Amino acid sequence: PPAIPNSMLYRVKQIQGVSKQLLKLVPNSGQTSVGAGQKVIVSLPANSLIDLSTFEFNFTGQTQHGGKASNTYNNNYVQTRFFPRNTASIIENLEIKVNGQSRQNINQYGYLYNILYDYTCGDDANRKNRIGCNAEPSNKAFYLKSGVRRRAGYPIGLYATDGTADWSCRDKDNYTIRQWLGILGGNASTNVIDTSIYGQVDIEITLAPSGVLILGAAISTATAAQVTAGNSEIGVATTGGSGTTALVSSEGTSYTLSNISFSVTRYDMPSSYYDAVRSVLQSGATYKFYYPNYSCFQGIASSNKSGTTRFTLSTQSLDMVIGTFQIPNRDTQQQPILGNITNKYVSVEAKQEFGDLIKH
Repeated sequence: PPAIPNSMLYRVKQIQGVSKQLLKLVPNSGQTSVGAGQKVIVSLPANSLIDLSTFEFNFTGQTQHGGKASNTYNNNYVQTRFFPRNTASIIENLEIKVNGQSRQNINQYGYLYNILYDYTCGDDANRKNRIGCNAEPSNKAFYLKSGVRRRAGYPIGLYATDGTADWSCRDKDNYTIRQWLGILGGNASTNVIDTSIYGQVDIEITLAPSGVLILGAAISTATAAQVTAGNSEIGVATTGGSGTTALVSSEGTSYTLSNISFSVTRYDMPSSYYDAVRSVLQSGATYKFYYPNYSCFQGIASSNKSGTTRFTLSTQSLDMVIGTFQIPNRDTQQQPILGNITNKYVSVEAKQEFGDLIKH
């Protein structure tokens, strides 16, 4: 039956009286807004049968715009900072604790996530993970003046003092993270766990520093001059809202997540199910839970990709070892790198709507 995950089917001979609920969770501290480098902690429901593969992190994200350096440019346009490809990239560290003890701690989480994302061609069986996950930050859509249009290529942002252009100048949108690594990743020995057996399960997410953001095109006379109806896909110029003719200072270099919530599916089983599980455990059986773990080891920086990195790892099952090189100054905000660290692909399309860094 579609209501029951496959990992539960082997436990039951007859399905009757089963129901499920989608639970909305909030951070333990009641946080409504967090920023770069801060930590968010949420606890899974106690005494519940939880499907870890349905765990989601939902929020409204917005960046701080870079302002405009001169009041001689066209009004109401600023430099935009964009969230990185894949919303999971904003996670610096993911730790899962059971009864206060750390059971999994994945550092450089966002970097590791993207390595595996590229390794698997960024796809999965049901494609559900693309909605709200910012899989392609260089190509977004919005509704303006009775038309749906693309906003691609990391262009300059519209600016309005009343906040109506936040989607443009601050990359504001509703984002989600629903694809995970490790215990939450869906490839453990089972997706469904009983927290009455485990006790308190805490998920601690540390957000990445602001260097993870993408720096959009700088505002200039040339880029602002491209804002014309003729350069628009629908024949309507993308003009800013009520703004200012004066210099607009940069808000900063960071980002903010608000309206934070988590969700997970809980299953309610008939009492006979729990009686059967209790009987098995009382007979001396051991409840075992296997899950993939990840370790990152970093070598000494080198300008010519030479050198040796030594590490030690003890395990009974090693699936793969991946070696990569990180670009210099990867924690410094910069325009997107397409191809190599010195060249960027330049589009001939209108810079305001499509940007000059569109990825083909």
